[in-house]
Amino acid sequence: MLTLTFLGTGAACPTLDRNVSGLALTREGETLLFDCGEGTQRQMMKYGVSFTFKAVFFTHYHSDHLLGLIGLTRTLGLLNIFGGAERQEPLLLYGPKGAKRILDHALTVGIEKPKFPIEIVELKPGDVLRRGDYDILTCETEHRADTIGYALVEHIRLGRFNPDRARELGIPESPLWGKIHKGEPITSTTAAPSPRPSSSARRALAAPW
Repeated sequence: MLTLTFLGTGAACPTLDRNVSGLALTREGETLLFDCGEGTQRQMMKYGVSFTFKAVFFTHYHSDHLLGLIGLTRTLGLLNIFGGAERQEPLLLYGPKGAKRILDHALTVGIEKPKFPIEIVELKPGDVLRRGDYDILTCETEHRADTIGYALVEHIRLGRFNPDRARELGIPESPLWGKIHKGEPITSTTAAPSPRPSSSARRALAAPW
């Protein structure tokens, strides 16, 4: 299952009804955050978004898109101390040009230090992050600052193989079935022509606003 939770859609300033920018994408139990405006962690609590996320993707560095990172990392640090399970994997922060300088600075606000490893990765349009059975693609966007957009693109998933239809077409149960399911061409002297099995892939897009 793939779900999107809009943690904030307000521009520049929060209102009583809308928080500033933040988006949570949950796919097959994994959570990714896109932008992290002020108050994002409270919105996550309100809407039941997991704090076990491993990455935050920033579209750009206007303050309404990143100020929530400061409080969120402090909370994660407290959970790391008192939550009963020490975080082992690093938190990954991705962003466009300036990521290291700007995000590093944000993480040093206050006297607390992060209680777990944090890695900052600078991206440019056209970069691709390969993550198992999906990719995250970066693309150019139009805004008043250095920005990038993100597209989560799942790999093609094989459709369901219909054995009854294969038999109707004169294809005996054999390794040929496996080839058909993978979309590979086969040669048969008895089978009637049949369409390739269906396949699908889902996409989700995050861009600055």
